[in-house]
Amino acid sequence: MISLKRISRPFREQFLWRWEINPEKIEKLKKDLEALGPIEINYYKSLFSRWSLENEVTHTELSDIHDSNHADILLNNKIIIQLFQRSGFCSGALFEENLPTEVNETAEQILRDHGYRIGKKENPHRKRLFLQAIIISNFLFAFLWISKFWILRAYFSHKYSIPISHDLFEFFYPFPVLLDVALGIIWVILGFVWFYRYRKTTFKG
Repeated sequence: MISLKRISRPFREQFLWRWEINPEKIEKLKKDLEALGPIEINYYKSLFSRWSLENEVTHTELSDIHDSNHADILLNNKIIIQLFQRSGFCSGALFEENLPTEVNETAEQILRDHGYRIGKKENPHRKRLFLQAIIISNFLFAFLWISKFWILRAYFSHKYSIPISHDLFEFFYPFPVLLDVALGIIWVILGFVWFYRYRKTTFKG
């Protein structure tokens, strides 16, 4: 199992100042990381999967730092940090398994000093369950949204034996209109979109 932690810049900083990979920031980070050992940085111009919830790279090639949107930081020839510039936001991953245990906390503190947030360790099983719950919920909402009108009509017409005004009944328990059907279809589409993203997501571990 690959042990990863998410790292990212604070949202307010990215939103206001649009942080991006640049020589000055990377060199300062590299200089501080050299306290852990020999550091190398490889720069790439990468394309990412549009539907993946992770930064799944579909194509990459070596690049100059000024044109880079993907940087790999290596310690003893092993990747310890990946940084991605995608859709205007900077995020990445900390490879804990490639860091000696005794310097793990030091690496996290260096990243924090440079303005990164350190997320929790990834839990692939929990992520699968979360995405599955979203997919099931979307299809369930679609079914309930379209069928709730017939369910209500059937339930209340059965429950009350006293005849009630047809107009009143139609007012409180109408048949679904075009908008209701459209919303139900939207829920179905969202369900398929999440399912596609689920299939495209690379679960590690």
